[in-house]
Amino acid sequence: MFQPPYKIVLLDQVAFMRVEYLYWAMIFFSLVSLVLIVSMAVIVLSKKNIIKKRSIITGQLEDWVMDVALENNSGANHVFLVPMNTELLLKGRLAGKVLLRLLIKLKKSLSGKSGENLGTIYNQLNLEQISLKRLQGKLWHVKAKGIQELAIMNQHAYHEQIFELAQHKDPMVRMEAQTAMVRLQGYKGLQFFDQLTYPISEWHQVNLLHLLANQPITGDSGIFNWLNSPNATLVQFSLKLIGEQHAAEFQDEVIKCLVHPNAIVRMQAILCLGQIASDSAAPELRKHYIAEPDKNLQLCIINEFMKMGSQHDLPFLQNLQHAADADIKLAADKTVLYLQKKI
Repeated sequence: MFQPPYKIVLLDQVAFMRVEYLYWAMIFFSLVSLVLIVSMAVIVLSKKNIIKKRSIITGQLEDWVMDVALENNSGANHVFLVPMNTELLLKGRLAGKVLLRLLIKLKKSLSGKSGENLGTIYNQLNLEQISLKRLQGKLWHVKAKGIQELAIMNQHAYHEQIFELAQHKDPMVRMEAQTAMVRLQGYKGLQFFDQLTYPISEWHQVNLLHLLANQPITGDSGIFNWLNSPNATLVQFSLKLIGEQHAAEFQDEVIKCLVHPNAIVRMQAILCLGQIASDSAAPELRKHYIAEPDKNLQLCIINEFMKMGSQHDLPFLQNLQHAADADIKLAADKTVLYLQKKI
């Protein structure tokens, strides 16, 4: 069938427009790609330049910082001599940050007089201002870094600012602030427990326990309130603290936790009684075994008798050797065999 010429012309125009659009699209995407490549190259070169500058500055500061750390004649109000070239260098923002990073790194591994000297030069050069600015930053990792620096450098004057972040919505900021409070104030720093709304992770509990390892727990530390907290992880932490310090004076409170509605708390109470190994621990565990609805916790009780069991516990365990449950029977067999060899 014959087609009019104008239709052929129209189709040619449409095809040309499509090719033209494709051409401009290719140019646009090529330009975008070029801009991205150039931007990435600039960023990489900039980072390399900063790393190189940091390395050079570190090399210029290391010897002086080590001299400061090893100086023995410094008193409470001692002012360290800052060489002229170092003083000029520290007028740059990058040099101050590099020095702060170097001081933090050394302070983590040095204690005693050397650690005190590093703290003195930190204060003398007002480096806490860098840490405070980070603490007030918006990014969580910057804020957490500032908190950590103030704690490592024992900046007790800023504990209130740190305390305000102990209930922060970001978990890393919150944990860093809580750790800093305990590092600075010991048990007194655990005052954030009174307002605790978030759970305490297992990893964070380990960190706090490590900081409190050499500080004996007392009744006025708040332990009684913690054990009655609605926050199960706080109760769990308190039981871990009692167990690690073998604080038998709190055994009555630990025994009460054997009937806690949370299985994790009951598990920790069982482990805690095994650690403090008081005279009433074994009888209470035997009594609780019958009432415990969780099989895994029953197995935990049986295993704890390996730590603190005696010949008085053998009849109870020998009776369990006839249990219908294979796991219970096997655990009882192992514990009886162990105690018989031990006794």
